[in-house]
Amino acid sequence: RAYHGDWMDALPSRFINEIPDDSVEKNELSINENNDFDFNQDNSIEYEGEFRSPGWDRYRKKKNTKMEKIKKLKKILKKEKIDGYIISKNDEFFGEYIADHNDRLKYISNFSGSFGFALILKSKNYLFVDGRYSIQAKIESGKHFKILDYFKIINTNVFKNLNIGIDPTLFTSEQIKKFFFKNNKVTNINENLIDSIQKIQNKKSLPFYSINEKISGESHLQKISKVANYLKKNKSDYLFVTAPENIAWLLNIRGYDNPTSPIPNCNLVLSKEKIVYLIVEKNKSTKLLKEKKLKKGQIVDPN
Repeated sequence: RAYHGDWMDALPSRFINEIPDDSVEKNELSINENNDFDFNQDNSIEYEGEFRSPGWDRYRKKKNTKMEKIKKLKKILKKEKIDGYIISKNDEFFGEYIADHNDRLKYISNFSGSFGFALILKSKNYLFVDGRYSIQAKIESGKHFKILDYFKIINTNVFKNLNIGIDPTLFTSEQIKKFFFKNNKVTNINENLIDSIQKIQNKKSLPFYSINEKISGESHLQKISKVANYLKKNKSDYLFVTAPENIAWLLNIRGYDNPTSPIPNCNLVLSKEKIVYLIVEKNKSTKLLKEKKLKKGQIVDPN
């Protein structure tokens, strides 16, 4: 069907090829480059009356909402007495996949790629991405952000002598030193500033579950013994495990925390005496307690 001069498929694309050729008529269209990613059917339309198409209303609302989010964050910069704030793609577990409500970078910039950093300053906004996402970032975020190559954030040549706020749970000490600390002051802010303006719909977390030993190949007790023996050989008392995928392997457990992978988001401490402490919300441990894989005293609330 035609809409404002553009051809739009009225059926899902997977069905288009099934329609007989003599029943389909399509026109060749030229697409003008548009860094703002405005819908081309609405670019040149000036409305004098009160009538708007539903699609136009949704687009304008989304566009205005994005600016409002950035404005709210900039107001907080003044309250916190900082010059800027860094937003990362990752959550506190540094995994490849994150839940939608933890995608703070997409929330503030509209960038949906798997890696990047945004820097919100009082008068400028930067989005740092690698070569995979340079075109995508311009389409999704070019209206409100200057898109720069990821390597330009190293040694902070783009911004200097600023007081930059960060959420310390989302960056490694190496990142802070390499990216921000050389030419700027870094201020740790315990409350994530994006969370303070984002209305998060808290979904009830489902409990972790165990997988069968036939699938894992070894019991969790066998794996714990192997790691504990390694600690003793290296004269270490404890191992702190921060990667959820490693905990999934060690305890033979899975979870529902990520949209495309059953990785259980948690941390773990293992002693050379084979004692495990799982750092996780209590509601996620109910099945593990029920099957006696862990005891109540081995569950540590992260808050």
